[in-house]
Amino acid sequence: FRDIATAKMNTVRIPVGYWITGFDNSGGGDPNGWQVFAPNAVGYLDKAIREWAPKNNLVVLISFHAAKGSQNGMDHSSPSDPGKSHWGSYPENVRNTLDAVECCLLVVAPLLYQQGPHASDWNNFMRWPNFNNVRHEWHRYQIWGFDGWDKKRLIAYAQNELKSDILAWTGN
Repeated sequence: FRDIATAKMNTVRIPVGYWITGFDNSGGGDPNGWQVFAPNAVGYLDKAIREWAPKNNLVVLISFHAAKGSQNGMDHSSPSDPGKSHWGSYPENVRNTLDAVECCLLVVAPLLYQQGPHASDWNNFMRWPNFNNVRHEWHRYQIWGFDGWDKKRLIAYAQNELKSDILAWTGN
């Protein structure tokens, strides 16, 4: 972490896999298969977030990299059968992935049950000095809730309403 900060970078990306939870209650496959990976990974992740990153003025980006059964068969997803993906073939693999991601969310921050803030809330969301090292990432999807809209109406919406949301943003 010190070397990263010395190199004038501000973010550490930490790839994690399903084994981060330290258990596998999903069934199917080897229930102890997770044990061959990084023992006490969640403890190290916690130290990275609570101690090492703040000490070096860094933020942590957690990247969920390896799902049980391997989401793509590539080596970075820890396939038990290299080159083959079995993630979507078994519901227990999908369940395990959801459990593992939820575990990461609970370790890092309280799980948000409602999506938000909405565009109009961004300027008041997690402001300094009450919060620091906050990074905002906003994805305004134009796929849900626009049934029946023609291309012209969607473009007008983006040019007017979305544009005004973006221009209103003052940052932290």
